[in-house]
Amino acid sequence: MHEMSIAQELIRQIEEHVSAERRPSVRNIALRIGTLSSILPESLTFCFDALVNQTPLQSAKLSIELVPYTLHCTACNHSFEPEGWAHVCPKCGSSQLISQTGQELELAYIELEESPSEVV
Repeated sequence: MHEMSIAQELIRQIEEHVSAERRPSVRNIALRIGTLSSILPESLTFCFDALVNQTPLQSAKLSIELVPYTLHCTACNHSFEPEGWAHVCPKCGSSQLISQTGQELELAYIELEESPSEVV
């Protein structure tokens, strides 16, 4: 269950970017996770929720965007999502392929609630 250590690192990054007094206003944390990353979104959400319970981040929501596995054909510059395990370009039949997406684990953004003094 490496999702617990990922959730701990995510909280560390939030604490690095959001001051202690602004942490209760963290509304949403958006992640991009590749489908080949071996990360289970449900487990990561469970671990995150457990770690932030009764902390200033307890009202923050974790939003996860799953990024599909895609390949790029260097022979014809076609990008595609492979079907099954046959890695052949559907456009030209080449096997000169490189992995393009699907292994990401990115903190996309942190959304904060505006404080009354910031509203114009």
